[in-house]
Formats: sequence, C-alpha cells, structure tokens
Amino acid sequence: MTATACKYSGDVDAAMVNYRAVMDSESAEFVVKAAIAAAELLSTRSQPREALEIIDAATWSEVVDESMNVTILCTRGWLHFQLGDLQQAQSLLEANASKIPATDILAKGLVFKRLAIVYWHLGGSYQTAKSGCFGYLLQAAKMTPSDAEIFGWLGKWYEEVAKDILHAEKCFLKALSLSPTDELAGMALSSLYDVQGKYDANVMLWERVTEDQETAPTWALLRLAQHLVEQNDESAVGKLHLALRNDPMNAQYWVILAHIYQNFDKQVSAQRSYLKAIELGEDNWCVRCELARIEGSLLLFDDALARIKPVAAGELSDGEPDVTVAFMIYADLLFQQAKYLCAEGLYGNAAANLKEASAVMKGLPSTSPLSGSVEACKLIGDIHCLAFYLSPDNFSSGGSSWIDFIRAGRQAYEAAVLLARKTKKEIVDGPDVVAAERYYDIGLSYWYEAQAQSNVRGVHTSAFSTEKGDSSNNVDAIVADLKAKASTNFKLALEEDPSCSLAWNGLAIVSDNLLVKQFAWTRAIQTGSSSDATWANLGMFYLKQADVVPSMASMAQKAFLQLQSMNPSNPSMWNGYAMLARRQATSVLQQRKTIEAFDCALQVGLDLDALLGLSMALLDYGTSIGESMSQAPEHGNEQVMFYLKKYLERDPFNAGAWHALGVTQHRLGLYTEALVSYTRAGSSSQTPEGLEWNTLLTKLGELSISRRDVKADEVALLELIAAQLKTTSGPSALQTIVQAQILYRQSKGSEALSLIQEMLSQDESQCEGEAVAFAGLAMASLLMDKINRKAIDLAVVCKDRLLASIDQAESALTTRDYLNLRLVGLHERFVGAEGAYLSRLQVLAQADAANSNALWMRLALATIDSQSFQVSSCLAEYLRSGTNNAPSPGMEAVDRNYLDTLVGLIKAGPSGDKRLYLDAQKLVRAQPWNPQAYVLASMSILKRIGLDTTLKSHDETLRQLLRLLCTGLSYAIDAEYEAAQLQLLTSYCYLKLGERGQAVANANKALERVVAAKESGMLVRSVDTDLLEARLVSISSPIKAIEKYLGIIGGVSTAAEDNSTSRLVPILIELGGLYEEEQYLDSAINVWKLVASLTTTKSPSTADAEDDASSTTTAIRSNSDSAACFFANLRLAIIHGKKNNVKPARKHIKAAVALADAGGDSNSVTVAAFVENVVAN
Repeated sequence: MTATACKYSGDVDAAMVNYRAVMDSESAEFVVKAAIAAAELLSTRSQPREALEIIDAATWSEVVDESMNVTILCTRGWLHFQLGDLQQAQSLLEANASKIPATDILAKGLVFKRLAIVYWHLGGSYQTAKSGCFGYLLQAAKMTPSDAEIFGWLGKWYEEVAKDILHAEKCFLKALSLSPTDELAGMALSSLYDVQGKYDANVMLWERVTEDQETAPTWALLRLAQHLVEQNDESAVGKLHLALRNDPMNAQYWVILAHIYQNFDKQVSAQRSYLKAIELGEDNWCVRCELARIEGSLLLFDDALARIKPVAAGELSDGEPDVTVAFMIYADLLFQQAKYLCAEGLYGNAAANLKEASAVMKGLPSTSPLSGSVEACKLIGDIHCLAFYLSPDNFSSGGSSWIDFIRAGRQAYEAAVLLARKTKKEIVDGPDVVAAERYYDIGLSYWYEAQAQSNVRGVHTSAFSTEKGDSSNNVDAIVADLKAKASTNFKLALEEDPSCSLAWNGLAIVSDNLLVKQFAWTRAIQTGSSSDATWANLGMFYLKQADVVPSMASMAQKAFLQLQSMNPSNPSMWNGYAMLARRQATSVLQQRKTIEAFDCALQVGLDLDALLGLSMALLDYGTSIGESMSQAPEHGNEQVMFYLKKYLERDPFNAGAWHALGVTQHRLGLYTEALVSYTRAGSSSQTPEGLEWNTLLTKLGELSISRRDVKADEVALLELIAAQLKTTSGPSALQTIVQAQILYRQSKGSEALSLIQEMLSQDESQCEGEAVAFAGLAMASLLMDKINRKAIDLAVVCKDRLLASIDQAESALTTRDYLNLRLVGLHERFVGAEGAYLSRLQVLAQADAANSNALWMRLALATIDSQSFQVSSCLAEYLRSGTNNAPSPGMEAVDRNYLDTLVGLIKAGPSGDKRLYLDAQKLVRAQPWNPQAYVLASMSILKRIGLDTTLKSHDETLRQLLRLLCTGLSYAIDAEYEAAQLQLLTSYCYLKLGERGQAVANANKALERVVAAKESGMLVRSVDTDLLEARLVSISSPIKAIEKYLGIIGGVSTAAEDNSTSRLVPILIELGGLYEEEQYLDSAINVWKLVASLTTTKSPSTADAEDDASSTTTAIRSNSDSAACFFANLRLAIIHGKKNNVKPARKHIKAAVALADAGGDSNSVTVAAFVENVVAN
C-alpha cells in the first residue's frame, strides 16, 4: 500500500523502493503482484527492458492463481511491444486476452486496448478490419468508458482509416473531456484543426488544455507558445518555462526558448538558453551559429569566434552548406569586431580582423551557392571599405596598398549589382529600396577611394567646400574621375528610390557646386528618413561657408541643435560647437568653450576630428585659458601627445598633425622624437608654417642634453636662429637672449652679461623682462667663478626682477611664477645661500592663502633636499599646517603623492628587515622614473639599519638594497649627480657586507664619473659636488677625504652669506664622524666643540672659564640647533669616556640630557631630527 501511495503521489523512486522490498518477501503471491506493479510503473517511464527483467526475476511459476498468470503474460506482451517485438506481443496478448475473467472488466478492457494498439502498429488488415483494431477498441470502450486513451485511438482510426472526420473529432473531444492532458487526442485534434483551417478553434483548444499549469501538456504549451510569438506576446516565454518544468533536461526545449527570447530581443537570456542547450548535449551547427550571432551582438566577439570556428573548419559537420554559412557568419563576426576595435582606437587589431575576414570570404567553396551570391559580395565590400577608417600602414604589405584594399571593396559592390540584375525575376512596382542601397554602396566606395588618393599625398580635401585640384596633375585627374563615378552611382540610387536620404547625402558630399550641395542635403532631410549624419554634414557645410558669409554661422548652430535633438551622442555635434566657439577665439571664454566642446566629443567616442581639434586648441590657447584648465590631467602634454599619435595612426599623411606632435614632444623633452616628427611633416607637399623655426629650436634642445662637447654645433644653430629672427621680426627680448647665448658659448661671458644687463635696463614689457631676467640669472650663475663681480651684480638685478613679478601676482601663482622661484632657489643654493630661498618659501606659504598648499609642498620638498640642519624645522611646520591633508589639483597631485610617501618614510622608526624594504619601495613606486627617489629610499634603509640593534645581520636587506640601487642607476643615465650618489650608497652597502674591494671599486668609478662630468660641464662645481667627492674618496682613502673636507669647510667659512654657519654644521658633523672612525680622537673633540659652539649661544650668567664651557650652554636657537648641539655633546661625552676624562664626559652628558628634555618628543621634532641625520650622514 505504501508503494501504491507513493506511485499516485508521483514519487516513482520511492514507489520502486517499496515494490522491491515487497518482492523480497517469502509470499510468492505478493512477490508477483509487486513485480507486476513495478513493471507497469517502469513501463510508463519508457523503461520496458528493466520492467521485463523484474517480471522474469519473479518466481511466478509457483503462483497457483490462473488469472494472475494471465496478467503476467499480458504484461509481458505489452513490454515486448514497447521493445518493438510486435509478433511476440501479438502472440501473448491474443493467447491470454480471452482467459481474463469476465468479471475483471478493468483488466480485460486494458488488454483489449493494448491488443488494439498492437494491431494498429502491425498495419494491414489488422489495422483496417473492423474485427481487428477497431473491434477491440469498441470492446475496450464498453468495458472502460472512462479511459481517454481508448477514445483517442478510436478518433485516430476514424480519421486515418474510415476517413470519417466528424466521428474522429467527436472521439477526440470525448477523450479530452475525460482527460484534458491526453497527448494522443490533443495532438490529433490539433492537427485535424490545422488541416481544416480552424485556427481559432485550435487556439481555444491549446488554451483550454493548458489552463491548469500543474497538468498542462507539453505539446499544447509548445503550440500555444508559437502562437503567442506570432502575436508578439511575451507571455510565450512563460509557456516555454512550463514545458521545461515538465522536462528540464530536454535540450530542444532550451533551443526553442532561446529562439523566443531572441524574437523579443532579449539577447542575454537567449545566450544563456543556447548555452544550456549545448550543455545538455545539443551540438547542432545551427545552434552554434545562432549563439555566435547573439554573442557578437553582445560584443562577446572572442567567445563568438571560438564558437563558430569549429563549424567553419568542418570539425562538427560534414555538410558543405552549413560550413559555407559558418564561413559567412565567421567573416561577419570578424567585421563587426573590427568596427568595435576601430571605435576603441585599436586600429592595428581591427586591420588584422579585416584581412582575416577578407581571406575567409575569398576561401568560400566555389561549389557553394553563397560563394558568388549578392550577400557574399556585399559583405566583402563592407569588409574592404571599412579599411578607409583604419591606419593605412596596416595594409601596406604583400605587394598591395591601403588604396588597393579599399578598391577591392568597391569592385565587390559592383559585382553585387551585376549579380542582382542576373537573378532578378520580377519587376518591383515602385521604389526599389534594396537596389538603391546597392548603388549607394558603390558611390560611397568611390568616394572613399578618392579621399584615400588625396590623403596619401598629404592633401586633405573637404567635403564642405568646392576646391578643385589641378586637372593637368595625373593624381588630381584620378580623384576627379572617382568623384564623378561616385556622383553617377548616387544618382542611380536616387533613380531606384528617390526618397533614399543616404544617396542625397552622398550626392551633396561629392558635388562641386555649393547650391547643389545645399539642395541635396535639404532634400535628404525632406525625405523624412534622414540620418543624424545629414544634419552633421549640413552644419559643417554652413560653418565652412561662414568664413565668407558670417550669417551662415547661425544656420550652422541651428543644424547642430537639430542634430543634438536627434542623436546627442554624435561627436560631430560637439565638434561643430567647438568650431563655432573657435571662430570667436579672441575671447578667453570662447577658447575655453572650444576646449570643453572638444572634450565632450571625446567623451562620446574616439573621434578623429576631436582628437586633432582638441590637440590644436590646447597648443594654441594653452597660455591664455588659465592653468586650471591647461594643467588638468586630461590636458597635459602627455595626453596631447597621445591624442596626436592616435590621430596619426589613422591619418599618417597630415603634415600639420606631425608638426603639432613634434611641438608637443619638444615640450616633453623628447627632442629626438620631435625631430623625427618634424621630418615627417617636412616630407609633405604642404609644409606647415613655423616648421623650420621649431626644428632649429628642437635641435638646440637635443644638443643641450648631449654628453659630448657640442659648443661649436650650438653656436652654429644659435646663429641660424638669430638670422631667422632678424628676417621675421624686429629687435626683441628673444633676439637678445639668443645673442647672449652665442656670446656665452664663444667664451665671451662678459659681453653676454653686458648685453643682458643693457636689455634689462630698457623699459620693456613685464613678460619680456621676465624672460630676459630668467636667462640672465641662469647665465650669471654659470659665470660666477669666471666673472665674479659682474655676474653677482647681474644676478642681483635678475633675481629682484623675478621676485618682483611674484610679489605682484594678484591671484594664484602660475607655472611661470613657480619656475622663477625654482631658478632663484637653484641660484641661491649654488652660491651657498639656500637658507634665503627656504625662508622666502616659508614666508610666502604663511602669507599667501591662495597658494599655500602648493608653496608648502615645495617648501617641504626643498627642506628634505636641504643640506642645512637649521631649516629642517620647516618640515615640522608643514606637518602642522594641515596642507598635507588638503587636495592637490592637476599636475601637483604627482608631487604631492611623492611628498606624502617620503614624509611617511621619514617618520617611520626602526622596524623589521622586511618592512624596511617595503617602506622604501613605496617611495620608489610613487615616482619610479626619478633617480632621487631611489637615493632617498636607500638612505632611509641604511639609516634605519643603523638604528635597529635587534638583529645581528642585515645581509638579506642589504642584498635587496643593492638590487634597488642597481634599478635606480638604470634611470640615472643622464643624471650624473644622482648616479654618483647611488654608487656611493652602493659602496656603503658593500662596506656593511664586508666586501671592501667592491666598495672601493664602486666609489672610484663614481669619482671618475663626477670628475669627468665637471670637466665636460655636465656638473657645475659647488659645495654639494665637492662634498660628494669627499664622501667617495673616504671609501678608499680617509686621509685624502679629511683634506677634502677641510678644504670645503674653509671655503664655506669664508663665504659672506648669513647662513654659512648653518651650512657648515652638517659638514663638520661628517668630518667629526670620519675623525672618530679613523681614531683621530683629539681632532674629533675639536670638531664637536666647534659644532656645539655654532649651535648654541653663550648665556651671560653662565660664563665659565673652562675651555669647553661654550659647548655646555643651554640657550637653544632652534629645534635643529638643539639636535645638533645634543649630538655634539653626546659625541664629546663618548670620546672623553673612551679617554677616561671623567669630568668633561659628565659635563657633556649633563648638557645632552638637558637638551633632550628641552626638545620634547613630538612627531614634528622626530621627523625633523631624522631628516637632519639622513642628510648629515
């Protein structure tokens, strides 16, 4: 009973488990009954073989009940029928049907029904004779009138054998009234309605039998879904879901569901359904093709191509037609992907796709009906003509050219027209839209070819003007002929369909008559089917004519507004607005609008006109639109270079673009690359204005970074520049600067300085005066050693002029102001007066709220780079100012990130070896191209290693540091000072590793590099370079290094600058440490006494007669002095302790403790002290 209950509840598996349990019992009767029930259950699940095995396994021979034996044999007969053994089925059923007791009506009716079904399948007289199939059905119907299946078979007999449609319909309806889910009757009645044309009755039938979603038959759900799709009713999706609930593993149903989704443009759902079908084993080539199409529409081109490639290669199908179709789909996918890649600016990849697609189409089997079809020719034409929008360089291989590739597209379009004429069977009554589009394709391809012929010569003809070439020129004649043929085909298209707006648009483009152009574009709009391209072209046409008729500008604006209403994503609209604003570019507001409009165009897409337009606008207006716009990340020179390079990929024949690229590269210091760009610009037949001048300046820039002696070449170039200036303009500041440069390079420094002095004394404009002062200060700094007094006087004048311009700034400082500040700072550091520069920055940062963020940042960077202890408190003030938490705009963000990382590194204390290297890497990653970042990061590691006493060995960290220094050296090829610093740090690493030989070799190599750089002029002699030499010498010869240090100290001591003392202290600390290292303790004591005396002021109430009294005062001038004084007293205490001088040692320890207590332990003081120690060592 449990098994039966499970059976009727639908839990077949549980029912089978219980039936098998009963079959294991000892009662033969129960075993047989359970076997029969299990066999019948498996029969309904189309598992006759398993059912037969169960019947055979039962010991039914022991059963005494004759009726049960008959039932077993009848069941065996039915199972043989299901296995296809009709003869055995007939034999068993016929022999046992009469043996069933008359009282067992249900069993007898079931056997008669089954015997009738067997007779039907036996065919012949068994099927047609009334005593055969029909007779048994009638007897079964009388015995079990509630069995719907019997009436379904009766209806089938009436329909197919008796041809009695009326009785057949009645039987089917009777069956459905008994069981609405009866599949045989339902499908047969539906087919009958199909034959009779009773579509409405059929729909009612499907709806009626599917009212109950729980029992809705699959056949009706499928037919009803098809009907709903035809009615464009999305509820068809729900019907398929019900069918899948009945059979979720049916791959064909998933395919049908995908078709339905595709019909309602639900591509993602369709893709998922196709994938599910394939997962369930559906591998039909049509399914793969449809899935590939959908994935292509979803821009999943790689997946789509991988899906269709096996079919195209013939790996999944033996039929040639499907392989050919797959070829077409594969080529079309490559073409669609090429369009997508073109829009993304990946022109090389797009070109590779087009070449492959072309090869695929040419490889179509000649026996295929598609190989020479109109569709194939159309696709080939589309593939080849897309090359017009790609880089010509990508098609210059294999003996063919870009133009040849485009021409092949035009030939394919012409072939399509010829094939269409041959296969045309009936005359179209009215406009032939398809034929018009074919002629339009030909006309457009002729236009592409004409434009390509002009472009390769560097001649850019506009579609919005009526410029004509030289008819005597062979290429111009070819272009004119191509345009004439394009016009002819556009006219043929209009003959086929006068309302073809594309043809009107094309006719306007190729026409050489202004009135025809305007009429054609107007007519295209009047057709009512015009594209947004028509409005874009009309607007550009009016804009072009506005140069002659200014009122046309307003008409152009109206056209662009109309375009905006049709398609706001069309970049031509923004390009048009930008060009309209550029016409009024004398106004800064209009200049800014020009750039903003081009920006918007590029936000929409990588438009060619926008790329060039924005680049040119930034180059033309960069100095006037304000730095908030010109220095935005998207407007930097690097970005402009990217825009121009991307433009030149598509149009490598535009001389103006090459010229602009050269100017941009020059601004970035890429002089060699700029000269290559200028050469490309000069190779065009239309040489850009100013090319020769810019070439001379770039050559001069290239010489300025040369490592060899190029004075003669520089003089020759400067003379050419001066000569050109004389011919193009009157006397100017630029002429003066160039002439002074010539004199300087001719070793006539005094005359050069006099010339600049004279120019500055004249009443020139502020801008010219600043330029002259800038050049004059740089030159005066270089001539300090040779012409001391005259250079100093000029430097004072130039510095005052530059600082005056900064003081007069009304708002935020400009890049030019910061550049002036930087030059003044370099000069003051060069002459040993860096304290003045730092103090000035500090005052400006505190007084100027508008520029405080940028000034504090520059002050902090300059402080870190400073060689003076006294000014390191500026860094603490930077941290307290809150500037480090304020956002930095534009280009300042890069420096700000670097500074924040550096400050974090400076504030970090001792840590594990792994953390040491990771902290240093953060700084390097902030500016991986900057050698100074590697210097500071490496200094930090070495310093923190010295502070960390928890580990016995730091060899692993030092080896990592050596690799970091090696990387830094690779970026310091032209930075001699930084390269020598890196090599010095490398030597320190080797010393700590105990490899003295390597350390000495590196130091000597660096020393030779510094000396050579000073002799060649790459490095100018200064305190910094002298100190670097002394440090390098100390590695191999400490005695010579001490002599070098003493010489530097003597030079700094005699300096007249106020901050010579603060400059002297860090040098003395280095010397004191060297004395101690070499065990010259008395000399070290003298040095540390001097440091202590320089960093303290004697208090009148604490005068002491002892020799070292000056070193124990506690009147501290600054945090920096406190740190230095503390350190000096500490070293004195240690040295005296070593010499057993107890009394002096105690006094110095007492002084050091007092200084430490007074200094406190704030973060600012810690950071400042760390900076001082890094610089000192």
